[in-house]
Amino acid sequence: MQLDSENFLVETQLSKNKAHHEFGTLLRLIVMLRLIPEYLGKIRTQTLHEKLTEQGYPVSERTIQRDLKRILDAVFLGLDQDTENKPFGWYMAAGHSKKSPVFDNKTALAWALSSDTLAKLLRAQYSQLLKKYFVSANQQLDFQKGNLFHLWKEKVCHIPNRIQYKDPIIDSKVWGAITTCLLEQKKINVEYKCRGSEQPKKIDLHPLGLIVRNNSTCLVARAREYDYINCYALKRFHYVEVTSERATVPNNFSLDQYIASGNAGWGRKGKHIALKARISSSIANHLNETPVGKIQKNSDILDADWKELTASIPDNQESLWWVFSLNSQIEVVEPLEWRNAIIESSMRIQNICGSGHE
Repeated sequence: MQLDSENFLVETQLSKNKAHHEFGTLLRLIVMLRLIPEYLGKIRTQTLHEKLTEQGYPVSERTIQRDLKRILDAVFLGLDQDTENKPFGWYMAAGHSKKSPVFDNKTALAWALSSDTLAKLLRAQYSQLLKKYFVSANQQLDFQKGNLFHLWKEKVCHIPNRIQYKDPIIDSKVWGAITTCLLEQKKINVEYKCRGSEQPKKIDLHPLGLIVRNNSTCLVARAREYDYINCYALKRFHYVEVTSERATVPNNFSLDQYIASGNAGWGRKGKHIALKARISSSIANHLNETPVGKIQKNSDILDADWKELTASIPDNQESLWWVFSLNSQIEVVEPLEWRNAIIESSMRIQNICGSGHE
């Protein structure tokens, strides 16, 4: 019994000594990194050894070299080595702050997965400030191949439910000016090329919000000479000047309400329609799992292969495109305007295919 107690005391002391040693090593590495200058400066291994010894960390040069090599391999820490210009030495990458982000793996994964989305939603200057966090998070996960969090990044993928067009080119000056005017609530003078126009038109706009939808980004704004609010695609801005005049925002304007009313869907000012249609069983099963509207009902009809759909959906061009995309798996009954549009479109397709365009 006494022997067991002695063994326990010895093991406890060894454990404490190990923890103390590991903590001392961590402090030494932190101090060493703070001693390394940023590019264009550099410091020799011998000088690092001398300075660490002065600060109470008497380790061999060989130990320091081994530590530096391990940190160098972890590229996200920003350490680099000059082996071409004498005297050789170590330095931190240009612009790499001593407070560069080092995350726990869960946080690194969150930054890595959110980088694309955040970059599209942030003001241009802020997106650049966060770039080092995105880069560091990805590098940290990539450095630890085989780590569960690195594997998670490779096992999940977001695929949009529509054809993805190539991202339009948005001038960096335009993007910077747009985000600035929104943040500072300033009126802007712009040159904007409307769809189908050959030349851009000069307009004064009062910005109200920004909508990012797939690969399209639009500015919600009110034109000075008009009362209605409209969406302006950023890809069509040729020039933007932020003025000193404060933007005029309509009373009780809400971007969320503007979108919810259907205005961002190439719309008819937020109206909804009662859609009544015959749909195939496969489409009915899909809509049972993912309803197309808040008010939706599928019911059986005489033909077992078809169901009757009634739903309240936004009365806009996007909704009509969705109906067209179902092709022969839907027959619109109401509204009559949509039914006639589909019939006319079908007749045009038949004429085009029949003519052959030879």
